[in-house]
Amino acid sequence: MCDAAVREPADHDQPPSWQQFHKGYAERFVLDCVIRLESNGAEVRVAQAPSAKRPGARQQAAAAKQQQQQQQPQPGRQQQRQHAARGRRGAAAAGRGGGAEPKGAAAAAARPGLDRESDPALTGTTVWDGAIVLGQYLTSPASPLRRAGPWPSGRAAPVVLELGAGTGAVSLCLLAGGVAAGAVLTDIPDMLPHLNQNVAHNSRAVNPAAALVAPLSWGDAGDAEAVARLAQRRWPLPRGAAGERSGIATTSGGGGTGGTAGSGGGGGGGGGGPPLPPWDAIVGSDLIYYSYSEATPHSRLLLSALRQLAAPATLIVLSLSLHHNPEEVARFLAWAGEAGFEVEVVPPQDVPAAYRVPDVQLAKLRLRGEGDGSGGGPPL
Repeated sequence: MCDAAVREPADHDQPPSWQQFHKGYAERFVLDCVIRLESNGAEVRVAQAPSAKRPGARQQAAAAKQQQQQQQPQPGRQQQRQHAARGRRGAAAAGRGGGAEPKGAAAAAARPGLDRESDPALTGTTVWDGAIVLGQYLTSPASPLRRAGPWPSGRAAPVVLELGAGTGAVSLCLLAGGVAAGAVLTDIPDMLPHLNQNVAHNSRAVNPAAALVAPLSWGDAGDAEAVARLAQRRWPLPRGAAGERSGIATTSGGGGTGGTAGSGGGGGGGGGGPPLPPWDAIVGSDLIYYSYSEATPHSRLLLSALRQLAAPATLIVLSLSLHHNPEEVARFLAWAGEAGFEVEVVPPQDVPAAYRVPDVQLAKLRLRGEGDGSGGGPPL
């Protein structure tokens, strides 16, 4: 299996044993990735897959069997048999792997025809290093999620929104580490079955009721409101907390564009009800991949989504993998500053020592309050 627990390397020149980037095809793309949290020893097991969009017949059968056995740990052999070894080169180009707890890469069965053009979910079902580092940091003693409440929503413990959740590794770590009251795992619709599978797969470490899976297209006001309403229903606010702080503006009954009330990202716009409570925290890992262009506007879309979803008091923590596209990471952080965010790179000493690697950068963002040069939330 892919084991993200820490073991000291025999040679100081060798990469950390948990780091995915340096592993072979099977561990990087095929096997389950097991993340053991330093903070409490909890174990999160994350299944990977060659494609979230087009499951084969065997994968569908395995999913049906898993549904019947949700109360038992899943061996994952069924998924392993679906995916043939396509070779390290082909898999790396596709950015995919697949399966859960196999006996070896040879147990895979063929899944041809995977490419980014026909499958927009082709980079989401792999656990990247950034997710492991972010999960360990946010569950560590230095985690900003460990501060005392109340949180912006009025809750005593934070409810976290994860953007581009992919495998769900980050949110599952936060729940297993006990630093969040709940987590909303969002991604494009193609990714949702895989996310739901991983939530069910971790029912021993994580209460499934603490995890909510939902679609969210970046910048879509309707999606933003729908996800906020789902969270409000799942985790009711303390009496009197709703509407006391700026939150997601409702769009029903009016002609507004949605966004975050008072943030400059959308405002009330004549919405049909009081603002929904703001998100306590927003997290994401490995969201900056392609260079910005008209065909791949991901960096700008992410900024638009953050402005729409965040209130000045919302904590935003992103994990940025520099081996993907370091130039685009630098551009994104510069654009974030220009777009009204206060940006702080997390110092290495705040990250657990075993997870300090030069190719993963963590950054905290906070939206400056309207007319407030320094922002409206607590210190980063």
